[in-house]
Amino acid sequence: MSDLRAQLQSTLGDGYTLERELGGGGMSRVFVAQEHALGRDVVVKVLSPERAASLSAERFAREIKLAAALQDPHIVPVLAAGATNEGLPYYTMPFVRGDSLRARLVAGAVPVAEALGILRNIAQALAYAHERGIVHRDIKPENVLLSRGTAVVTDFGIAKALSASSTKAEGNTLTSVGTSIGTPAYMAPEQALGDVNTDARADLYAWGVVAYEVLAGAHPFAARSTPQAMVAAHISEAPPSFDAARLGIPRDVAALVMQCLEKDPTQRPPSADALLARLASETSGSVEHATVPSRRRAPSLLVSAAVAVLAIAGWALLRPGATEPSASRTGTPATDSTAPVRSLVVLPFESVGGDTANAYFAEGMADELSNALTKVPGLQLTARSSAAAFRGKNASVQAIGKALNVGAVLEGTVRRAGRKLRVSTQLTNASTATVMWSESYERDATDVFAVQDDIANAIVSALRVTLTGGNTNIAPAARGTSNLEAYDLYQRGVYFYERRGPGLFRAREYFEQAIRQDPNFARAYAGLALTWLGLPIYTDVLMRDALPRALDASQRAVALDSMSAESWVALGLAHTHQHQWQSADLETARAVRLDPRNANAWLYRQGLLSAIGSAEAAAEAARRAAALNPMSVGTLGSASMALSLAGQHAEAMALSDRAWEIDSTLGTPITTSLFALLDGGRRAEAKRRAEIVLRTATRPQVLARATYVLGTAGERARALTMARQLTERFAGSVEGANSLGTAWLAVGDTARALTLMERAVTIPDYFVLSHLGLRMYDPVRRSPRFSAIVRELGLDVALFTSPNGGRPR
Repeated sequence: MSDLRAQLQSTLGDGYTLERELGGGGMSRVFVAQEHALGRDVVVKVLSPERAASLSAERFAREIKLAAALQDPHIVPVLAAGATNEGLPYYTMPFVRGDSLRARLVAGAVPVAEALGILRNIAQALAYAHERGIVHRDIKPENVLLSRGTAVVTDFGIAKALSASSTKAEGNTLTSVGTSIGTPAYMAPEQALGDVNTDARADLYAWGVVAYEVLAGAHPFAARSTPQAMVAAHISEAPPSFDAARLGIPRDVAALVMQCLEKDPTQRPPSADALLARLASETSGSVEHATVPSRRRAPSLLVSAAVAVLAIAGWALLRPGATEPSASRTGTPATDSTAPVRSLVVLPFESVGGDTANAYFAEGMADELSNALTKVPGLQLTARSSAAAFRGKNASVQAIGKALNVGAVLEGTVRRAGRKLRVSTQLTNASTATVMWSESYERDATDVFAVQDDIANAIVSALRVTLTGGNTNIAPAARGTSNLEAYDLYQRGVYFYERRGPGLFRAREYFEQAIRQDPNFARAYAGLALTWLGLPIYTDVLMRDALPRALDASQRAVALDSMSAESWVALGLAHTHQHQWQSADLETARAVRLDPRNANAWLYRQGLLSAIGSAEAAAEAARRAAALNPMSVGTLGSASMALSLAGQHAEAMALSDRAWEIDSTLGTPITTSLFALLDGGRRAEAKRRAEIVLRTATRPQVLARATYVLGTAGERARALTMARQLTERFAGSVEGANSLGTAWLAVGDTARALTLMERAVTIPDYFVLSHLGLRMYDPVRRSPRFSAIVRELGLDVALFTSPNGGRPR
C-alpha cells in the first residue's frame, strides 16, 4: 500500500491540501487540510487499514450521512465522507481551534462554574442527537473540544457507523462489541457487556463519568490501571461518593452525577432532556451537608458477579498466578489512635544476610510496591529517586518524613537464599515515630508477585485508606510480564539505571536480556529507551548514535502497551531529543494523563514545554515534578530553570539551593540550577558554586555552563581563558565541541557561539539547543543566523527572536 498521506492527498485532489498530521489512535489517522474553495481548515480522519478491512465502505458512508444531518452549536458536524483510491474510508469535519477537555484537565483543576458550563454544553449536544435517534457511544474528554468558552462534541455517530458497517459477525460478546465500540474508561456496564439493547442511556452514564472527573478532579475508578480492570469496575463496583460541600459543588448536581453512574440503566435519568432540565434548574445555593452517599443497591442480573468475571475474561488479560499466603504472620495493626496517613515513602529495601548480589532484588521489591500503591486514590507516594536519597543513610524516620513531607515511612529487608524468600516490613508514622504495622512473609521465591500484592494490600489496610467500593484490596501491580526470569533481569536493569554513570552499560545489557526472555515486555523496552537516552549524558556515547536505538525501543514499548505511562515517557523524551516537538508534546501529555503521579512524566513534559517556549505551562509541570520527587537533583535542577524562565525567581532559587544541598556533584542538573541564581540576582553565590563545579566536572556541556556562569557573574577574563582551554581540550569531540558555544556567549564572542550552534543543528544536539528562551541567548536574538537556527529546529521564530525570548518582562 502506498504512503497513506500521499494516498489521501491523491483522493482529495486539488480542492484540498493536507498540511499536517494531528495524530490519532488505533482506529484512524487525523490530518488538518486546507479546503481551497471555502478558504477554511478542515480535519480529515481516515480509518486505519486494519479497521477498514473489517468494514463495508458503502455501509459506513451511509451511516455517516445520518451523523452529517446533526446541526447543533455543540456538535462538530460531519462535512463529507468517502473512500481513498485504495478503499480506506474517510470523513471530514471543521477544524475547531482550541484544546480538548482532556488537555484542560491535564492543565489543572477546573473551577466549578466553568465545569458546569462545559457539562451543560455536552448535555445539550446529547439531547439534540438523542432526539434524532443518534447515540454517540464514545463520550469522553478527548471527544469534547473547548473553543471560545464553549464545549462542542466531536465524532457523533462514528462508533455507530463502525458497528453498523462491520462485515464481521458481532454477537452479544465482549470481544466483538465491547472492544469495537467505546472506550473502557467511559463505558456503561451494558455497553461493556455487549448488550444489544444498549441505548442512549449509555451516553448518560459516560456523561456521568466525565462529570465526576471534571468536578472531583479524578476518574471514579482512577485506581484501575488496565482496560480489563476498568471494565470490571464499571460493571460491578460502586463509584466512590465525593464530598460536594468540600469541592463547592451544588448538592443537586452531585446527586445527578451519581444517578447517571447507576449500573442499571432504568435508574439513570430517563433522557438527555431530563438531564439537561435538572442541570438548568440547579442553583448555586448552599452546599452544606452535600456529601452524596454511594449507592449500594444489589446489582441486577446484568451486573452479577458471574457476568463481571465473564467481562474480565473477555478482555483477555490475566494477572500472574498468586497463591494464598503460606507464611507465619505476626502483624501489628495500626492503632485507633493513629491519625489517617495520606502520604508515604517506600525506602529502598535492604538485602540482608551478606548477599550484596541480591541488592537489586530488594530495591526492586520496594519499587514494585510503590508502583502498586500509586494506584490507591488519595494516597500520595514519593518518587523512587527521592526515596533513594536516603539509601544507606542513618536518618531518623522523623527526619525523612520532614524532608519528604510525608506522613509515613515504609522500610523493609529481604533475605533471598536459593528458592526461599523472606520479606520483613515495617510501617512507621513519620510524626510520632510509632510503628503502625509490621509483618514478615516467608515464601518460595517463585511467588514474588503474590508477596508484593499481599504486602501492598496490608499497607493499604494499615493506612486506613478508603478504597473504591469499600474494597480493601488493590489491583495487582502492572508488571508487564508473567515471566519471572524476564522480570528478574528487568529489576537488575532498573537497579543500575537508577545509579546512572557507567552503570548504564550494565542496565542496557539487562534490559536487552529481559527483552530476549519476553519479547512482549513493554516496560523493558521503555527502560532500554531511557537508558540509551541517558548514556550520552553520563558516558562518552554520542547522542546521534544513541537516539535511533532509543526511538526504536520506545516505539516498541508504546506498540506493546499504549496504556503505560512509562512507554509514552520514553517515546516523548526520544522525540524531544530529536526536536520533534509536536510528537513530543502529544506523547508527554499522554504520559501525565495516564499517570498524573509519575514524577518522570512531569519532568520530561516540563523539559519539552520549556524547550518550545511554553513558560507558564512548563512552570506548572515543574512544580508537579518537584512535589512528587523532592529529593531528585535532576528534577530540582530542571524545575528551577523552568520556574526562572517563567519569572518565578524566588521559587526557582529555593529549588536550586535544595538541589545543591542534596548533591552538588551532579554536574548537569547543578549547572542548570545555577541559571536560576543568576536570574534571581545572586551572582556571587552562583559564581562560588560554578568554581566548585569546574574543579570536579569532566563533561563538556557542564564545564561550558559553569564557564558561562563565571563570565556572567563578573569573571570575564577567567571565562575567556576557560573557553580557550575547553576548545583545545575538546577539539576532537564532535558533540563536546558544539557544547562550548555556551562558554563563548559568556565572553561576548557571538560569532563563534553561533557557528557552534549551527553545527549542533546538523547532528542534532539537544543539549546545545534545548532551551533557547534562556537569558544567555539574548545577545544573539537579533542575528539572522539565530533566526535561521530557530526556524531549522521548527520552533517559534517570533517568540525566540523577541528581546526576552518569551520570558516575562
